[in-house]
Amino acid sequence: MMSETDSTRTLYAISWMSFLWSTASLMAFSILPLFLTETLHVSHGTLGLMEGLAIGFAFFAKVYSGIASDMFRRRKPFILAGSIMCVFTKPLFACASSASLVFLTRFLDRVSKGIRSAPTDALVADISTKETHGRAYGVRQALYTAGAVFGAAVTAGMLHWMPHGYRTVFWAASIPAAAAVVVCLWIREPLLPKFSRAPKWQRGALGQFSPAFWLLLLVCFFLMLARFSEAFVTLRAKQTGWAVVWLPFTIILMDTTHAGFAYFIGRFVPAQRQKSLLIVSFIVFIGTDLVFFWAQEWKLLGIGIFLNGVHMGLSQGTLRTLVAMETPAHLHGTAFSLFHGVCGVAVLLGNVIAGRVSDHFGLPWTFLFGGGFVCIAMGLLIWHKDPKTQAIEVA
Repeated sequence: MMSETDSTRTLYAISWMSFLWSTASLMAFSILPLFLTETLHVSHGTLGLMEGLAIGFAFFAKVYSGIASDMFRRRKPFILAGSIMCVFTKPLFACASSASLVFLTRFLDRVSKGIRSAPTDALVADISTKETHGRAYGVRQALYTAGAVFGAAVTAGMLHWMPHGYRTVFWAASIPAAAAVVVCLWIREPLLPKFSRAPKWQRGALGQFSPAFWLLLLVCFFLMLARFSEAFVTLRAKQTGWAVVWLPFTIILMDTTHAGFAYFIGRFVPAQRQKSLLIVSFIVFIGTDLVFFWAQEWKLLGIGIFLNGVHMGLSQGTLRTLVAMETPAHLHGTAFSLFHGVCGVAVLLGNVIAGRVSDHFGLPWTFLFGGGFVCIAMGLLIWHKDPKTQAIEVA
């Protein structure tokens, strides 16, 4: 087992690596919807299908990488492989000349994220205790989100000097992606995980998860149906009067709020309050969708973007904390694989539904549908038992 000092250093190395991943991703994805719809003339329905497939397959990749990291008792090789793969996708966006090539590149980029994400979440659980899970995930989520803010800000600055210079931004995004690989090389993981005496992974391991864990996954499914791609938020902002050069600031506003709340929640909210906190986040999300539906001008939409950041800050680290609390220590990777797999199916369906609704009823109606899914998720969460009575201990 690693010392407390080594665990802290590893946590911050993971968090800064996440910062760089997020910077590279947001530099590309904050403008990708505009590149597709304005330069390549892709419809909203096609955009939703592309986003859903790409993000969905990323979640599926997390399923296999998380389970494999449990089987081999190693996290870092998967994290490093996904990081290296991410470096090569950014220049491919710059070279793409058709929607099909952009989709292929988007698919590869999201798969690279899938390969590294579940092992990273599991490694954070490995180096922290049940009492410090919330703080650890809060720190990582805060820096991950700060990277999104930084990436969107860099993109906004580049577009100010080079209007419609989308391909240049894509090339520049490869720089933080490469820096993340360097940081990954310095990450330490426990030579023998603290659950080394636990039984080896096998299919029957799924029976070790509690009913409360499976209900939590169902909650996540309906929540993720409502969390379709931020591309629709970007398009909604443009619809209400945001100029193209200001569109990256939708990400900056949302993710600055997200980072601030995530850090505060992870540092100061005890584990026993996680479920109540998640219910509050669902209420905020419902209000967010109503604002997005009704907004007719950029100022009101800005309020909706702020509320969306509040919801993300309250829920992202909290969801991961609840998953860790409901999980036997030797199955952290498998638990996060299942979590990401369920989320992947939901995000795929949610984006397809959002694209179809936007094409047939108008873009605002996508958010009204999303609010309905959040209501279902909140009802299921209220039914969910307190995780502190359901957590499974491993000797």
